[in-house]
Order: sequence, then structure tokens, then C-alpha cells
Amino acid sequence: MTSTHEIDWTGRVLRLRVEGPAQGGEFVARHEGRVVFCRGGITGEVVDVRVDGDPGRSFCRGTVQRVVEASADRIETYCPAAAAGAGCCDWSHIRAEAARGFSGRILAEQAGRIGRITVPGESVPVEVPAGDGAVTGWRTVARWVSGPDGVPGVRRARSRELVTQPCVQADPRLLEAVRAAAVGPHREILGVLGDDGEVHLARRPLTDQAPRGRDRRSGHAAATRARARHSRAEPWETVAGPSTVVRRVGGHAWRLPIDAFWQAHRSAAGHYAGLVGTAVTGAPGSSPPPGWTSRPTRGARWSNPPGPHWGRWRRPWAPTSRRVPCSRGSSRSSRSPRETGTRPTDRTWWSWIRRGAGRGSPR
Repeated sequence: MTSTHEIDWTGRVLRLRVEGPAQGGEFVARHEGRVVFCRGGITGEVVDVRVDGDPGRSFCRGTVQRVVEASADRIETYCPAAAAGAGCCDWSHIRAEAARGFSGRILAEQAGRIGRITVPGESVPVEVPAGDGAVTGWRTVARWVSGPDGVPGVRRARSRELVTQPCVQADPRLLEAVRAAAVGPHREILGVLGDDGEVHLARRPLTDQAPRGRDRRSGHAAATRARARHSRAEPWETVAGPSTVVRRVGGHAWRLPIDAFWQAHRSAAGHYAGLVGTAVTGAPGSSPPPGWTSRPTRGARWSNPPGPHWGRWRRPWAPTSRRVPCSRGSSRSSRSPRETGTRPTDRTWWSWIRRGAGRGSPR
């Protein structure tokens, strides 16, 4: 048997029959006993795949170069950036209905393998996201990177190279604002569309996020270290619009920092709020213990969905005395909402701690 350290298929073109979907927008194929994760394929197709990366173990990764036998679910790729090789819109070459079916298969597989949950059939039913069937222009939070010429773009899949063709996920108003703004070279750009329709742009110097692994097998650890370096990047500088963003859910409104976490899909926050509100309505134990009141543990993403019991269910009970808010996120989020003029954000988890007692349950 050939030892794994001698295997390297990088650069080879393999003719494969595509099997099921995998996590991360890829599909599974097999060749000579190894798994090949391929981008751009669809279950049942026969394709020519060029191997882009091979860690030398039981699998490698590649990109479809040519479709020999096409699936009936294949359509013309609707994202110019993905068509040019960017790591976005992985399934933009698949009919939306079929893509939801593949997502359901992944969920069913994960539920059985990780959660030991038996799912009837081979797929979990996946509905139209948040009741919003748009496949373009749905993203209200997006990031870009500018190259030496200052032109913004997105990263090529599994690469540091930039693709300047537009990704269609972002709302057109964000794309227009980013293209018009002079952000400068080697910048990371954050674009946010508030629920009031205002566009917010911020930038910061681009940090070195390139993995620094010792060899091709250490990619996962190197990527983790790269993300840690990125988390220590410089603060955002506002380029367009105010530094706070208006967010609304269930008749409530907040002003949050521009880099505060929020669901990127324009309909997701309200959809999740409605689901949670429906789930807890009429549930037992909806009243707090005597002398206790509510405090937030999750941030803006789950805040204030409609429903008669939501005001009592949105937060776990905690004593009112000697407790202060804290967050593992930005320094602005770690201060009191009363101090910053904002409500807690969902950029990180929220907890309420006893002064001097550390994190923990009420005492």
C-alpha cells in the first residue's frame, strides 16, 4: 500500500462521477479509493476536475474544469464573481429548488452522524430562506478587500488572489457605494445597509492573514492562527454614513456599532424572531421567580420578536442587584448600553456577571 506522504495529486485532472453534497459548498467524488471534494459539480454529473490542493491524506480538493454529462439541475452561473473563481455563491450554478434539496441532505447527514438523530427519508425539508426567495441582492452586511490599485474585490476560492467581478449576494446599494468610495489600496472594506435604508461603509488596513503552516498538512491549524491574527486587527474607520446602524425587529429599533454582529440576510432577523416567539408562546414556566427580572444573554439577532410571552422569555432570569453586562467582543459592546446609547449586540454571547464574582449562575 502506498504511504500517504507519497500521495500528491495537485495539478492532475481527473474524470469523476459526482456523488452527494458536502459541507462548504462542495460535492463528493471518489478516485482510486480517495475522496475528491470538488467545487462546481452536481450529484450525478460526470466532470473533469483539476486537483487544486492535496494534503496527502485520504482526500483532496479540486475544481470542475469541464462538464461531460450535465445534470438537469444545472443552470448558467448567475454570480460573475463565482464564475471567475471567487469563493462565494458556491451553488450559483444549481437551480434554487435543487440547492435547497442538497442542503436538506447535508442537514440529515449531520443530524444522524453528529446528533444521532434519525431523520425520515434522506433529506430534511428546507424552505425558502426566511420566506424570501431572492437569490441575489439579499445580503445587507458584506466585506471586500482592495488590491494594490485600490479596486475592491473578493478572494478567489482557496487563494489569496482577488477577483474584482461583483458578487451578487450584496444589496446593489452596497455594491454601488463600495465602487464609488475611494478606500485606498490594501484595505478591508465593511459595507452595511441599515434597516432605514442608509448605507454605511468602513475600512481598515489589511492584515496579513496568510496561513503560516510548516507544510501542506498543517493548513487547518495555520488557518486558525490566521483568524486569530485577524481578530486583533485595527479598529474600523468610517468612510460613509454614521458609525451606528439602525436595526429593527418586531416593532423595536436599535442603533448598533457598524461592526456589531447582525444577520446578513435581510429577512433573517424578523424570521428568527417570529419562530422563537411562536415556539415560546404558551410554554410552561413563563413567569420569573419572585424578586427576579430579565437580563439579555443573546444579542440583537434574537431581540424582541413578537408574541405575548416574549418579554419574559427572551432572557434567562437573573437578580437585579450587583450585576453588570460584559461581552467578549468589542470594547464598545463591553460597556453598558446606557453608556454607549445602544442595546447589547449579538456580535458575541452576552452574560451578566456578579461584580467581583466572575461569570456564573445567580447566587
